[in-house]
Amino acid sequence: MPRENQALYQSLQKLGTWVDERELVSLKGRSFWGDLGITLLHTQERTFYLARITDITGKRAAKERLQKSELALREAQRMAHVGNYEFDLETSKGVVSEEVFRIFELPEAPEVLLSQFMDRLEPGHKELLKEAIRSTTPDRHHFQVEYQAWRTDSGAPLYLQSYGKVFFNKQGKPVRVVGTTQDVTERKLREIELIKAKGLAEQASVAKEQFLSTMSHEIRTPINAILGLSHYLQEDNPRPDQAENLRVLHIAAENLLSLINDILDLNKIEAGKIIFEEIEFSLTELLDRIVQPLHYLACEKSLSFSHHIDPQIPATLAGDPVRLGQVLNNLISNAIKFTEEGRVNIEASLNRAEADFVEVNFLVEDSGIGIPENKLETIFDSFTQASSDTTRKYGGTGLGLTITRRLLEIQNSIIYVTSREGTGSKFSFTLRFSKNTAAPKITANTLADAGIQPLRGRKVLMVEDNDINRLVASRIFGQWEIDLESVTNGEEAITKVQQTQYDLVLMDLQMPVMDGFEAARRIRRLNGNYFRKLPIIAITASMLTDMEEKAKRSGMNGYITKPFQPDDLYAAMVQVLPGITAPAAAQPLLTDTTTEPTPARLNYRKIVGLTSGNEEFQQLLTRSYMRLFEQLRTDYRRALLHRNTEQVKFIANYIDPPFTFLEVTGLKEEILRGLTLLQKRNPSEQALRQSVDRLNQGCSALIAELEEKMQPVTGMAG
Repeated sequence: MPRENQALYQSLQKLGTWVDERELVSLKGRSFWGDLGITLLHTQERTFYLARITDITGKRAAKERLQKSELALREAQRMAHVGNYEFDLETSKGVVSEEVFRIFELPEAPEVLLSQFMDRLEPGHKELLKEAIRSTTPDRHHFQVEYQAWRTDSGAPLYLQSYGKVFFNKQGKPVRVVGTTQDVTERKLREIELIKAKGLAEQASVAKEQFLSTMSHEIRTPINAILGLSHYLQEDNPRPDQAENLRVLHIAAENLLSLINDILDLNKIEAGKIIFEEIEFSLTELLDRIVQPLHYLACEKSLSFSHHIDPQIPATLAGDPVRLGQVLNNLISNAIKFTEEGRVNIEASLNRAEADFVEVNFLVEDSGIGIPENKLETIFDSFTQASSDTTRKYGGTGLGLTITRRLLEIQNSIIYVTSREGTGSKFSFTLRFSKNTAAPKITANTLADAGIQPLRGRKVLMVEDNDINRLVASRIFGQWEIDLESVTNGEEAITKVQQTQYDLVLMDLQMPVMDGFEAARRIRRLNGNYFRKLPIIAITASMLTDMEEKAKRSGMNGYITKPFQPDDLYAAMVQVLPGITAPAAAQPLLTDTTTEPTPARLNYRKIVGLTSGNEEFQQLLTRSYMRLFEQLRTDYRRALLHRNTEQVKFIANYIDPPFTFLEVTGLKEEILRGLTLLQKRNPSEQALRQSVDRLNQGCSALIAELEEKMQPVTGMAG
């Protein structure tokens, strides 16, 4: 008898019945699962088997699917560290999945008590979970809560997130809770690390800002003194040789200031705290102001220098002229710096015009050294230039293009560059400007144009710990006939404002004993309307991104950074001082010193003396002056016939140092005469054109004289 049949027979002998599930084959050869039952029956004559077979193929398949689902669920719970639970809230008895046991490091059991898990919770978090359950109602029976527990064996921290549903009886009493618990320890630990890292990053950011603030204050403070004193000395009728030295000194200080500003601007951009204005401006005037100082540099290198603005571009645009000027100045300065011979060209063309905005294309191209193809992207990286010897040969920080690209990106614009090494470069970008006119921003120039009266007799307290800055301020305020007193820290300022009635306080922010912020807050808290209304302007060399906002929060009315131009300080002061009104007639910025035309003359011996017999240098300087006179004719004609008072003033001030050196007469006097014409209510077109013709004749005469002076030099050189 086969072993299987022997087992069947023995079971039947013992129990009388045998039941089993097994795979069977029908008479037709179909394989199926059957529930087989066999019973042993005895009669007097014989013993026989009674068999029952039930087809359970479908039931068996469903059972297998259920087992697979349960296995998959357990595996999913294990992988996601999620377990499910169900507890009777009256008896605290319940059941949990094997993953819950694994999470808490508890031995598996068919039934558990809620207290087994609650005891593993952090005391404060135990109440957190209880409160989450208690906060449910029959209408709002779901809850979600995160809490901390401890593993049973290892004692390691355990962070859990639970989702649950509370069931209520007919009396509204909670009787059962079911839900899931997920182990979120890894995520929580990462969050804790991120929070720590964020804290360290914020500390590093604060340290960086503090360093930049200190660097800004310590460097900009002496620069302020240099610029202030050089400005004062230039106004004090210096000798021609002194005037040239002062001009070089002033330019060097401004270059150093530009370097500091680049670093601080980059920091402000990276901090995301740069703010763009929306004010009305003239693109023509903006580009003229940028090009004029750079034109002289181009002339010194004998470069062809031109700029053109599409006449279809509206006369006024609304945007941020300061940031646009910064971008254009960076690009044009680079073009001149990296071009030894050839040309530099700037173009602005209309790309698109709609009802409420226009798009303008800007192009700056040169015939300079060019950029290698593999460096076209890296030139926009911070402190990076096209080649290793660029910084050594041409100078610069490698920040100009970085700032340019980021300023444009913030305005949703892209800068494009095409270049070939040795043949020049082209930089282009497109900006959108609104046609909606915003209120024009008050500037020093607009105040001067409006003829704001002097500040004669005003009493000002300057709170400044730097001796040189106080000296510079005393010279400037003396010219404005302001009664100036000064102290060295905020504590002294509080005492002084209580002893004397001042019209204005100029408050440095970083000082010993007590800084400007605290001093301003304490002044505002003093009793009396005078202390609440007293104008306070913050003056600081710091360039922290939130410094202006902090100054306002401390109660100050205005803010200006050092080093400042006297006109900028003047503009800031008149905006906060009450009672400033414009006189009936505007005062000219420059004094008309003559009424009759003065013959145009120059002193060529100044060039000969300066060049010390160096013929090549003598020719170069002579040609530079010839180009200067040529450009002056063009610029003066455009500015005067367009009645652009501001531009005429700019031309007069710009030509002053080189004309003073060469002892040029006749030309500046004519420019002053033209300025006087513009300040009349309705200057005649004929008078303006006569002034243009006189200056044109004077320039032609001086150019001819310089050409004649060059002949002997050229002959000897040959």
